[in-house]
Amino acid sequence: MIRDERGRKWPVWKLKAVLCCGSGNQKSQMSGELQQTESRVKVRLDFFQGIVTGNCSKSSAMPLPPPFLLLVGAGVLLLLCLLVQYFHSQTESSMSHRVSETPIFVPGVWGPYFSAMVPGLWLNEGGQSATGKLIEHVVQGHVAFPELQSKAAASAQSIYTYLNSHLDLIKKSLPVGFLTVDLHVWPDFHGNRSPLTDLTLKGMVVGLTLSRGLDELALIYLATIQAVALGTRHILEAMEAAGHHINTLFLCGGLSKNPLFVQMHADITGKPVVLSKEVESVLVGAAILGACASGDFASIQEAMAKMGKIGQVVRPNHEHKRFYDKKYEVFLKLVEHQREYRSIMKSS
Repeated sequence: MIRDERGRKWPVWKLKAVLCCGSGNQKSQMSGELQQTESRVKVRLDFFQGIVTGNCSKSSAMPLPPPFLLLVGAGVLLLLCLLVQYFHSQTESSMSHRVSETPIFVPGVWGPYFSAMVPGLWLNEGGQSATGKLIEHVVQGHVAFPELQSKAAASAQSIYTYLNSHLDLIKKSLPVGFLTVDLHVWPDFHGNRSPLTDLTLKGMVVGLTLSRGLDELALIYLATIQAVALGTRHILEAMEAAGHHINTLFLCGGLSKNPLFVQMHADITGKPVVLSKEVESVLVGAAILGACASGDFASIQEAMAKMGKIGQVVRPNHEHKRFYDKKYEVFLKLVEHQREYRSIMKSS
């Protein structure tokens, strides 16, 4: 609870709505304490606005075919891949949120925080920092990037749509994901936030060749997306080991617009991925918070149930499970080996 200059107490969730929807003059009327808090809260806005769009309220089920009834407290992991502005730099991060009716402590995962996202519920938050920046770094740093730019522009496609199409061309009879059987990425080029909480970890790529063409760029792009999904699985397993039950992912944000990114998360985690009907889900989330703060709804849960809609459900290809189990085994070996290398180099 935070007081404004009139002495009124503001719950955290209403503060977020005011900061999002209020005018500059309204914000300037807040007390110094509230103004100081604004910068901290605003970093969270994009994440939480995206979440509330999903209609993940405790009291209402989403209109999905059984058995996928998405209820808070009944197995939903909220995965957000959102553009966040922080300290004047922009980077897209993947955040894994799980809400529960009782507090659960998860090693390497933030929280639990009470009413931080949905009033009355506890929040755990895992994160993979700069995942969007990582994909951009891998793609734009490749020698074949100018060729990719040229061909994507000529076909009036984004570079990522073109890469997805190119992967479909080179896969032949294989599933797309199987193209990386000999190519593996550890994605912590910017350190690990969850679940290892080790900022000293570095990125790793195993399986490079001397080839420099567009095929190789497409493959390292695919392997990087898979590495992000494998990192999500790593966080998910840490949450489950601590007592969370997760059977569904709800995905929103910029990277959720990439069908390859979405399908890899479904296949690698083995969970169905639910997308918001509204592509710009953060904007709907802002409207939900504003409608609740203005008194149009009695609670955030009610506003979520009325305004949040579910779109596509992307289901995993269970016949690919063994392949991704092996990829995950290699994924865990990569960080194990990195730490072994560090130990060797530090030894006397």
